[in-house]
Amino acid sequence: MIQKKYFVLLLFFTLLLNSIETFSTEMDEEGLECKSNASCEIGWQCRQVNLDQWKCVKLCQKPEDSDGNLCDKIHPECFISDEGHSSYCGCIEGSCNTGSICVGTKCIPCPKGHTHVDGQSCNCPPGTASNGKEGCLACQKGQNCSCKNNFISNGQGDCVECNTVEDCGDFGKKCLFPGQLNSQCIDLECEKGEYIVGNHCEKCPDGCETCQGINLCKSCAAGHYLAGGKCISCAKKFGIGCGKCSIQSSKCEVCKLGYIKNKKDFCVPITCLNDEFLSGDICTKCSRSLKNCLSCSNEEECTKCTSPRMVLNSNKKCICPLGWKFTKNKNDCEKIPCKKGEFHTGSGCAPCPEECTDCSSTELCYACNNENGFILSENKCTKIQCNFGEYRNKISCLKCSDKINDCISCSEDGNKCLECKTGFRIENGKCLPIICEKDEFLKGNSCLKCAQKFEHCASCNEGMCLTCEKLHELKNGTCQYKKCTGNTFLNKISDSCEECPIGTKSNGSDCEKIICPQGQYLDGNDCKKCNESCLTCSNKSFCDTCPEGKGIYDKGFCSNREIGYFYKQHHYIPCNQKIPGCTECTNDGSICLDCGRYKMDILQKCIVK
Repeated sequence: MIQKKYFVLLLFFTLLLNSIETFSTEMDEEGLECKSNASCEIGWQCRQVNLDQWKCVKLCQKPEDSDGNLCDKIHPECFISDEGHSSYCGCIEGSCNTGSICVGTKCIPCPKGHTHVDGQSCNCPPGTASNGKEGCLACQKGQNCSCKNNFISNGQGDCVECNTVEDCGDFGKKCLFPGQLNSQCIDLECEKGEYIVGNHCEKCPDGCETCQGINLCKSCAAGHYLAGGKCISCAKKFGIGCGKCSIQSSKCEVCKLGYIKNKKDFCVPITCLNDEFLSGDICTKCSRSLKNCLSCSNEEECTKCTSPRMVLNSNKKCICPLGWKFTKNKNDCEKIPCKKGEFHTGSGCAPCPEECTDCSSTELCYACNNENGFILSENKCTKIQCNFGEYRNKISCLKCSDKINDCISCSEDGNKCLECKTGFRIENGKCLPIICEKDEFLKGNSCLKCAQKFEHCASCNEGMCLTCEKLHELKNGTCQYKKCTGNTFLNKISDSCEECPIGTKSNGSDCEKIICPQGQYLDGNDCKKCNESCLTCSNKSFCDTCPEGKGIYDKGFCSNREIGYFYKQHHYIPCNQKIPGCTECTNDGSICLDCGRYKMDILQKCIVK
């Protein structure tokens, strides 16, 4: 009985506790009433919600701190304090925007030129590095500088595949578009007759047509055969005359031109007789045109003369040397005596030096060519050197100006002036005065336009203007625009002031037509009144236009329209001029109203027949 009683009490208290816990949870969601933060659970804070009520409010429920400040991009996250009774805005790694990192509780921007990486560090872009002053500079060429694998800096802030061939490896590569964004390491290809060494091409050994290296020929050029990876010269194996050979046949197969095989199958030179020459593989007789020729190289060129006293000239013909002449039978040479101005060399006569008229050698002279200005000094001829502004007269120096007026420098013989005095020009070696155009003046040796120095000047000297351009006149040493007075204008053709024509008046520079007021006409240069009936007129006798409602009759004056007339262009015209026989018509003359003594037909025309 007692146990049953305790069981009922236990059940009652259990239900009571569950009710209290349920009530507490419901109150948590809405917020319990409180007096201080101590009355609230951890993560909640006692806040005034109206004038007379305080409730527990959950922290970080919105992105704002305990004081109600919204979290922003500098403090993007809401955190609960260690005590659990307040909250604050801050940041964590990865919560900052791109371009910023979390330092303490603030997001700070990366320095200028840096980029945001993984939310925690600021790095310079690939191809650049920090300059130590919160800035990024281009890395030196060849550095890695955060470039991706197999890329390096080009020294301009970019990552490239290669700057030089060395960046592509050690063998068989080349750098295409070095240092550029589209640079590329590609395979190296060599020309025929070359092989790859490292990253460049070298020529195959002599005689190799193709090879795989300095010691491995794959095929041979003409005149060679392949043996053990080498190309061996046929000439070296079978003599210099061999042109084609085969190691398999162990002999020369084809001889070069001018060679022939001997009994041992070696190629030896073809030997011709003295008076023959080798043409291809055939010995041919020297031409008969080659006089005194003992041997020749072809039909036209001798190689050896019949006499040891003969020599070969530039055309490979046999002639006698200088100082020698042919004998009478033309088959040998004999000495000839030397002339004046020549000396004997032992084998013939040679001329003395040009400046020497008598000599025994090129080094020893006895008389000089005075006509050309040479004088003798210690058995040598030296030329007279005249000063500037002088010319040579045989062995004397005279002034250029003595021979050519106004000349300050001339040719060696004084016949041609090279430089004239200021104000003169050279023509055909003489000095002539420089004559400028009428509108130019001479300054030094140049003609300058007067207008460049004196505005609107037509002729001048260096110091003043003499005459002016058209439409201008000289006043006080300067050219001023001409001004006309009275009723005159400046005629731009005659360059003079002329009276304006009758009916015009001067506006200072030109003539303009005189315009009379309405109701007046121009009579000479005066405006006079029109006839009182006119609106406008050209003269006193006739009106040009009439006041509204009036027209001009044959007498020239304006009047009201009379019966028998119609109006056209300010004039009254008889009706019968437009409609024959009509005595009265409409105002525009298009319809006849009365034919007078004539009958009118149905078309309102007068029957005048």
